[in-house]
Amino acid sequence: MRSDTAATGADRAPRGARQVPTPSGPRYRAVHDRVALDEIGLFAELIIAAERSDEPLSREDIDRILGLTVQA
Repeated sequence: MRSDTAATGADRAPRGARQVPTPSGPRYRAVHDRVALDEIGLFAELIIAAERSDEPLSREDIDRILGLTVQA
């Protein structure tokens, strides 16, 4: 008699259950979107600035926080 999980069927999903692939192997490499991460960082800076301010942020404040410059 074998004592591993194959002998008991413990590694199988119940009948009718959908099996979800496990994140392993080259097919499941982590994806990093630098642009999206940068946008999230800028959005976080806006949220922090708005939380610290006693009044709504002006357009000039928002531009400054985002690192934008106004050309004359």
